[in-house]
Amino acid sequence: IKADGTTSDGTVVGDGNSFSVTLPGGYYVITDSYTNGSAAEGDSLSRYMVNLVKDTTVTPKTITVTPDKDIVKDDGTLTDDNDVSIGDTVTYRLSGTIPDMEGYNAFKYVFSDTLSAGLTVSVKEGDTFTGYIADKDADSNSFTKLQEDGTDITVTFEVTEVKKNNDGTTTVRFAMRDAKNGCTGYAGKHVYMDYTATVNKDAAIENANDNSVKIEFSNDPTKVYDGEPEFTGDEPKGETADKTVYVYTTKLTIAKTDGEGKKLTGAEFELTGTGVNVGYVTGQEFVASDAAGDSEDETV
Repeated sequence: IKADGTTSDGTVVGDGNSFSVTLPGGYYVITDSYTNGSAAEGDSLSRYMVNLVKDTTVTPKTITVTPDKDIVKDDGTLTDDNDVSIGDTVTYRLSGTIPDMEGYNAFKYVFSDTLSAGLTVSVKEGDTFTGYIADKDADSNSFTKLQEDGTDITVTFEVTEVKKNNDGTTTVRFAMRDAKNGCTGYAGKHVYMDYTATVNKDAAIENANDNSVKIEFSNDPTKVYDGEPEFTGDEPKGETADKTVYVYTTKLTIAKTDGEGKKLTGAEFELTGTGVNVGYVTGQEFVASDAAGDSEDETV
């Protein structure tokens, strides 16, 4: 059946989403195919669907993979952006929908996460992180862990690559171990994991420090995948669009003056307050007052 609903040897009537086909009696194997040679973002091929001849409805057995990424705030709530200081630790949550894995001999599910130059992540290949199977409330943007006999249902993500890119960014790949066994029965649910990064001295000042994630996943149940967490060779895979979140930091320029508004040379001061984190001082400059009383005294 072509995208327009026509066949070479049958009559098709439909609305563009479902079609009725008149064919000779017999057994039929119905498969998915891509007319342009590739899948749409987040899509995968359905496994073969075999039905005896009768009036029946055939539904592709797959669920779109959708990535998400959030910043976990101190109170546990999730957000797409946040204000930070150099030296702060930021907790990121990577999440995605779980597709139908039936029909695959093995399944691969990989978070490919890229951090800006202003963020340092302290992980190495072989490190592992716990992932949680959960329901997600889209309205409150919150997760509820699924449990079995009072115990969280979990999977394991392994760091399979940490790559420093030419533009200063860092890409980390988190591949789910034994994804098929870990996620079978939870199609349509979500899986998530958390990790941390530190804001460093290369952070963009007054501009966004971005961090994006995409998911690479098995998308052809007619092929054989090896049992490793990471893709190897020419194993077919799908890839989602990126989801990006942002952290912001800013600079503070200070000048101390006397009662007449004249800048003071060699002034000393202390920053206090509940939200203050002096993470990085780029330089200091002190200039003696001239005859008119003008001077420069600033720390950036």
